[in-house]
Amino acid sequence: MKLVYICSPLRGNIEKNMKKAIAYCACAARQGVIPIAPHTTFTLYLQDNIDAQRQQGLNMGLELLKRCDELWVCGDTVSQGMKGEISQAKEQNIPTRYLPDREIMEIELKNVEEEYGKMFFTRTDGQVSSVMFPDRAQDELSQEEVGFIQDYITDHMGSSQEQTQMQEEDFDMAMSQ
Repeated sequence: MKLVYICSPLRGNIEKNMKKAIAYCACAARQGVIPIAPHTTFTLYLQDNIDAQRQQGLNMGLELLKRCDELWVCGDTVSQGMKGEISQAKEQNIPTRYLPDREIMEIELKNVEEEYGKMFFTRTDGQVSSVMFPDRAQDELSQEEVGFIQDYITDHMGSSQEQTQMQEEDFDMAMSQ
């Protein structure tokens, strides 16, 4: 199995970014690789808001990256720390795959539908207000995975009725592939 370094933001909304990193790892694991997102582990004993410890974590991550088969850049934002990881991968000739949230979501939605069945949406004033998963999915998916999917769908399919309709068509097309 390939060892894949999961590159995603930490700074900013740390709680949300950590949940997303865990969801990215779960998605990668379902793709048949061994994912490693150092910031999900290193922050258990290093404080990102202490400069010396942040630098130690970044250095450790770059050292770990040298041992990985691929770098997956996940999400829609590239942070300063991520730029260093991407640069290191280029220097080391480590293959890099870019996965924006929309692509990750398409993979996840397809996986969920294949494994558990269709999800259902509720609407308030024409906007997606919640996502309902089949019972088995609720029991077997992690809270981070469920939260990531729910947040993404409500954030990206609920801004206006016209946009929702367009994105539902995109969603249906992604689900049929």
